[in-house]
Amino acid sequence: MASMSTVMKNLYTFANILVQASTGAVSQWDMRSITNAYSWAAYCQKFYQVAKGKSFAVHLDRQIRSIALLLDPLSLLELNLESLEHATSLLTKKILGNSATTDKLTFYIVDKYRQAEDPQQIEELNKICQELSAEKNLKDDQQNETSETHEKQDHNVLVNTHAQILMECLYHQFLHTSDMVRFDKYLKDMLQRICKGQHGWNIILKFLMFGIPLEMSESQMLHIEKGVLQFLCDSSNDRRLWESDAHLLAQVSARYLQIGRSYLNHLTSWSRTLETVYGKTELGTFYEWRYTENGSTLTVEDQGKDSSGRENHSKSFESLQKRLHILAHSSVKTEDLVLENLTNLSQSSYFNIWKDLLKKLFIT
Repeated sequence: MASMSTVMKNLYTFANILVQASTGAVSQWDMRSITNAYSWAAYCQKFYQVAKGKSFAVHLDRQIRSIALLLDPLSLLELNLESLEHATSLLTKKILGNSATTDKLTFYIVDKYRQAEDPQQIEELNKICQELSAEKNLKDDQQNETSETHEKQDHNVLVNTHAQILMECLYHQFLHTSDMVRFDKYLKDMLQRICKGQHGWNIILKFLMFGIPLEMSESQMLHIEKGVLQFLCDSSNDRRLWESDAHLLAQVSARYLQIGRSYLNHLTSWSRTLETVYGKTELGTFYEWRYTENGSTLTVEDQGKDSSGRENHSKSFESLQKRLHILAHSSVKTEDLVLENLTNLSQSSYFNIWKDLLKKLFIT
């Protein structure tokens, strides 16, 4: 059998194929792509036959599960050792269940199963089609909910699922590593790889909101928490961390004040980029606060766009106020933290942005 690192690379390749098969990327597949995809599926099935029942199977299963953490974009891909036994069927279901799949790929799959001249293969294809039909009917029954609600639910499920996988991976690695220096390096490497993904920071933040697993002692969890918190604080210069879900950031800040202080420092830096623009506003006031970039004040329309004009994290006064409001109202401790910070800053001059924020957040 190949080395474990080679096997994991191969399984990671197949996992990425499954992600492509589930997304719009499948529309770019040609005959070579789909042939290679089924070759990798066949490899996985053969590997399962070799690995099942072996002494390393449990450890291998956890390693395979951890692959989901490294996929970008995130996917609810439930890949484990047991699922490799049916890798071909799994791939087929992903492709046929994808509306982006071309007719050419569909015909290829039907021919592939038909040419096998195996009644079980045809039966398997029928079973897959029936499952897909049932899933489609279920989705049709849920059409009353808005697509926005579905997207938010899907996002939350993804983040929760991957945060749980992260917990399992770290716990398993902790139990099987006596060298804590080595574990800390593994933890840092894992977090660095996760945060590169689109929702990576949200996954790490959500991880901190989980309670201690029944199998883990408080001291074990504290060691892991310490490493995660240190990583987050060391990464405080990464704006993507602080542009994560505002409610999730506030919850983590309420539990871990060191994160709250780092987050508040970022929001304070943000407030310093807003300058006064005088003139009658839509609210009837004679001035407003606007974001400045390279010495130029952006128009209201450009407040939420990057230098290329694409939609970006909003840098407006209203967005800053909203994040501060969510942070301040997440707990008594964070409220005191925000109030003290803004009060101290507001005393620097007679007129400043922090006085306005204090009025809007704490004075009714």
